[in-house]
Amino acid sequence: MTAAVTAAKPKLESWFNNIVEKMDVVYKTTLMKDRDHFMDYLERTYKRFSLIRPVGFREQLDFSKIYVPLTLENGNDKEYVVDSFPKDLVSKHKHLLIVDNAGMGKSTISKRMFMGAFEDGSCGIPIFVELRHLSKGHDVVSEILKQTRNLSSEFDGNLLRVLLEKGHFVIFLDGYDEISLSEKSVVTESLQTFIEKAANNVFVLTSRQDDALMGFQTFCQYSIKQLKDKDAYQLLSNLDNNGEKSQHLIRTLKQEKLDGVKEFLVNPLLVTLLYTAFDFEPTIPTKKHLFYDQVFNAFFQQHDFSKGDSFVHEKKSNLAKDDFERILRCIGFASVVNHKVEFSRPEIIKGIDLAKVKCGLKFESSDFLDDLILSVPIFIKEGSRYKWAHKSLSEYFAVEYIALDTMDKEQYYIENIYNKDPSQNRNLFDLYYDIKPSGFDQFLLLPCLEEIKGELLSQNENKEKIIFCTRWIGRKIIIHPNDMKEQDAQYEPFYWNVKIKKLLSDYNIMASTKPSKKWWTVLDILLNKKCLFRTYRRRNKTPNIEDVPYLKSYLLENTIIELESTNISQFNTDLIAELNQIIQWRAVYLTKEDCEKKIRQIKRDIKDKEDLSSWEF
Repeated sequence: MTAAVTAAKPKLESWFNNIVEKMDVVYKTTLMKDRDHFMDYLERTYKRFSLIRPVGFREQLDFSKIYVPLTLENGNDKEYVVDSFPKDLVSKHKHLLIVDNAGMGKSTISKRMFMGAFEDGSCGIPIFVELRHLSKGHDVVSEILKQTRNLSSEFDGNLLRVLLEKGHFVIFLDGYDEISLSEKSVVTESLQTFIEKAANNVFVLTSRQDDALMGFQTFCQYSIKQLKDKDAYQLLSNLDNNGEKSQHLIRTLKQEKLDGVKEFLVNPLLVTLLYTAFDFEPTIPTKKHLFYDQVFNAFFQQHDFSKGDSFVHEKKSNLAKDDFERILRCIGFASVVNHKVEFSRPEIIKGIDLAKVKCGLKFESSDFLDDLILSVPIFIKEGSRYKWAHKSLSEYFAVEYIALDTMDKEQYYIENIYNKDPSQNRNLFDLYYDIKPSGFDQFLLLPCLEEIKGELLSQNENKEKIIFCTRWIGRKIIIHPNDMKEQDAQYEPFYWNVKIKKLLSDYNIMASTKPSKKWWTVLDILLNKKCLFRTYRRRNKTPNIEDVPYLKSYLLENTIIELESTNISQFNTDLIAELNQIIQWRAVYLTKEDCEKKIRQIKRDIKDKEDLSSWEF
């Protein structure tokens, strides 16, 4: 780490001096004086990112020794392996949007890119902004000034604005999904205005899926490619430097049938948690909620192996495991409802006090907070702030609270959270599917299928399938024609969508029928769980484009055609297979028969649950 800093500083100083030479005379002296602000900030932040404490670990590890290079993909472009600052990608897209699910490594890949920009020394001044710190009275510029301030003086705000206008920065905006819900609309508007005025800078924005991201139209969207088995095994090996614990786990995984644990191995966070849980209990759970339960057990009863296997951290709250978990369930639920993952000390103490009242337990809230940081490391402390070690942990405990503690309010809570923001809470509902499948079926899947069934019944009798032409339901797909620059195509998604609709209407294909947007999350979860959907398989392996002259001429005009997946429509199966084979995406579908069968099953299960006679034997 020290060697990297030593090697990078002269490069950055030389690059900075070149900037100074091009500045107006009035700013030259100030900039040379304030250069140390940036150098101090960069060195301080680089050193902070160089050490990482994986979730569940008590000690910090060297980032460079455990990081397994992650890959960015968007389906249209080549893939970019990120093991440094991706200059070739940034040369094509100055504004990057990285969107993916919980635990895929969005913050990790951003930090690696920050470190890479620092090491390169010629990409610009990297600035890392955690968006959860922004509010109505504290915008991006205020946050940058706060970060670059040193103990003796502040950076000149006017000079910062001049540098921003000239485009001398690489600005990482991390965790859009973690902005407080009460502040989100104001912060989003402020953020978009800032990006518009500072458009010459490089921006990297990360988030889970969120409809509000459609407003960032200058950004090119990428996702993080799932880990392959060999990548997961490498990450496990890195966690203990090829020690016996990781190798034991890898041997066990290779002996197991991977279908049940495949979901864990593609996700960097879950791979890390698997190591933590397996270290405590050498079994591999096959469902995500059992996995998180095992992780909590490992945290609660975790031995401090650095002090010998017999040493277990004392819990100051003196709570039994089940009571400790009840409090966590309440805090997790409150976190989800209030859309918060980070708290000041008074805020988290207030949350613990509330949980005590809900659970009817007595203990010192400050003792419980100490336990959360030291004995059961589900929270981490950063300066004066307290945050969940990972947002997905709050979602797990929130779902546990809904499923176990709410009784007759379960439906109300599920529907309320779903209707407010389903895509933001996708991981929560994915966990709910595993923990309470009957609740998922009754409160979410049933109304979804009844709407789809209604769409099918409204069509001609021979239209018995709804085809979904997408790998990820509900994600916007952009068309890239030859006669427009790639980034320009993103400014006109509606124009190109009209062109696609014209193509479909010329073939008398229904292009307007779609389930309501609110059900995308339910359908996406079903698709990933491989439930209910069927895969359309074309009889002829090679598509005959000559049979579709209009489609052929359209293909000649465009580099790539991808149907916008916000348009979940009913299509002619032959043509949709044709299109899918061309763009190499699979087609899946629901049939009227399958919908009706599942609806009958759910209604029968509801009736059986209410009828005690069904339990007679």
